[in-house]
Amino acid sequence: METRITETISEDFLGYYAGFSTRLAAFIIDAVVVAILSVSISWFVSIVGSMFQAERIFTYILGYLPGAQDVYNMVLGPTVLGVITFIAVVLYHSFFWAVTGQTPGKAIMGIRVLTTQGKSIPFWRAVLRYFGFFISTAPFFLGFLWVLVDERRQAFHDKMTGTYVVYTWHAKPDEKFLTEYIQKIHRRRRT
Repeated sequence: METRITETISEDFLGYYAGFSTRLAAFIIDAVVVAILSVSISWFVSIVGSMFQAERIFTYILGYLPGAQDVYNMVLGPTVLGVITFIAVVLYHSFFWAVTGQTPGKAIMGIRVLTTQGKSIPFWRAVLRYFGFFISTAPFFLGFLWVLVDERRQAFHDKMTGTYVVYTWHAKPDEKFLTEYIQKIHRRRRT
């Protein structure tokens, strides 16, 4: 006896709440983009600094002051570079969320961040949403995993800022693939 699927799926996912795996994939894409940008900017700054011999110039100008080398190391050191990178990452996410509702990763995955009224979020709310990521990571990433059990698929930072992440394209399940896959599963169960 062969099982057949009689129900066809005609709806697409436009406007549906985005799922965990789609959001995770978008986050990973954005992390790669940010990493590439960070490395590129660091490389560019170091090349320009080498070309203009920034350390020598800085030391020469402030050479008469005690601790000039320490000041130079602090200004161009890892702490300041880390702070600048953190600010750039916050601005990256906040800018894209406020202007288009999509970071490049979200755009590639076909999802968008919206307010509960379906509008783009203001910049201040986008910044707050980014800082909400830290709350979502707190107890074992529970805030992110909450998407799996929430009926509106909101993470903690979404609930905190009154935002939703929704699909923005007309994706439809591949009915032929699903039919063949389900039939294959039923055949395996019979054997």
